[in-house]
Amino acid sequence: MITVSRLTVKELAIFVNDTSLADRNILPISRQRAMSFMANPRAVSSDVVMYLAYSFDELVGYRTVLPDIAYVEGVPLKVAWLSGSWVHPNYRRKGIASELLNAIYADWDQRILSSNFAPYAKKVYDKTHNFTTISESIGARFYLKSTFLKSYNYCKHENSFKFGLEKTINLFNPTPIFRSFLKLPKNVELEYYTRPDDELSTLFEETTNLTLTGRSRIEWNWILRFPWMQPAPLGDRVAPKYFFASAPQSFNQYIIKVYRNKELIGMLHIQHSHTRLTVPYCYFEPENAKVMAQIVLLHARNLNATFIALYNPLLINELYLYRRFFLWITKRKREYLSTNKLAERLKNSVIRFNDGDGDCAFI
Repeated sequence: MITVSRLTVKELAIFVNDTSLADRNILPISRQRAMSFMANPRAVSSDVVMYLAYSFDELVGYRTVLPDIAYVEGVPLKVAWLSGSWVHPNYRRKGIASELLNAIYADWDQRILSSNFAPYAKKVYDKTHNFTTISESIGARFYLKSTFLKSYNYCKHENSFKFGLEKTINLFNPTPIFRSFLKLPKNVELEYYTRPDDELSTLFEETTNLTLTGRSRIEWNWILRFPWMQPAPLGDRVAPKYFFASAPQSFNQYIIKVYRNKELIGMLHIQHSHTRLTVPYCYFEPENAKVMAQIVLLHARNLNATFIALYNPLLINELYLYRRFFLWITKRKREYLSTNKLAERLKNSVIRFNDGDGDCAFI
């Protein structure tokens, strides 16, 4: 018999304060993610954010949701993003994922959004016939070198053959030679920040004010202060018990003002997680896209990233002009799903997202 247990934001404190956390066989949330959920400025202590499926006393599945606000014709509406789903291999295809979804529907009155999901999760959503695509973004991955990693946030290979093949391909990879000649124009200067000032925050809000969730400077500071990942260069004993990225070898975020001829022309929020480099948020005019793309590429080169993942069309178009700098390029598509009931409420709203919206700024 399967039972579903619920945990609120307030009750997540047990995971932060439990000193025996590392002794559990399976963790439904990492300590970093729990702390971030508790600090979410758009959540309240009574919001249910974790759903746990038990077969008697055994944890056999879980799903978390991220509280947010959607602006429906200018009016704020409390919503939740699906974020993180797992079912024990011995209990799959028994309807557990659907039971967890049904519990979420009831608590959140069908006000559910989803993006950045794994293929198996999409199959579950399709099976329920309760989700519809409300927006799509076409993206790209620009590979600086080859990788056969099992997970892009860890350096674990499935077998020694793939490890050897990766090393061989990268040994004869000519693209670093081309990238070594890339320089920023002399009239372009960068200024780095650990936390955004008023000027950066204003630019951030200008690029988010037309999106569905309209994040403010408050949410930006939350994203920067409470990331879901923590660098663990020598490995973390808890991370293998949680089935989502939480402890990559390296993790950093860079907040950058960009100047040309002493004039501020934009900002970039760059995130580097071990092998991957992303740009969750950015602001610039189209005529400055080229220099912004150069800055992104130079960061990827100097941080030894394996690939750059983007959904911003201006940055993507500019990086395509640097094809010889990359080993290969693959196209991507990100779908944003909504429950049918919420989609009906959103039909007259502007549906637009930035790369970092939903939970994408965290993973």
